[in-house]
Amino acid sequence: MEDKEKIFEAFAAPGSLKVGHYSHGIHPVVPGVPVTLAGIVGKEITIEAGTIKIGKLAPGGVGPETRCILEEIQRQLKEIQLRLRHVMHVRVMLAGPIGTTDQPSEDFATMNEVYKYIFMGSNPPPTRDTVGGCELLDDARVEMVATAWKPDSTQEKE
Repeated sequence: MEDKEKIFEAFAAPGSLKVGHYSHGIHPVVPGVPVTLAGIVGKEITIEAGTIKIGKLAPGGVGPETRCILEEIQRQLKEIQLRLRHVMHVRVMLAGPIGTTDQPSEDFATMNEVYKYIFMGSNPPPTRDTVGGCELLDDARVEMVATAWKPDSTQEKE
């Protein structure tokens, strides 16, 4: 078995504060290994003179928060030369209930519409599981964890 340090490299989301013993993301040094981006909430991010600044939660609730989260996932993936099409799985945590298959909650429906729009070009779209009734950091309404795959050059397709 290979030494873990030779396979993975941890990284911190620039401008973020760690509030526990964890990495913001783990990405492989070698291809063919999953990339994990840890719990991301919908905070507004600005880049000024090359410096990333993380602000407050996006105003407006689940829709704007979901957009901010997915934009941050895209930004973090780009830093390691990946795109949304490399995302295999997303875990979504909603502060409110998710409802039922026949009657989804407003929060679930709103998150789902933004999510579908952002992942429209991914074929197939990533797998996803969603849980509701979560207590999230900073009173966020939604949080996501994403897992992507870093293909080797023979697996990559445009």
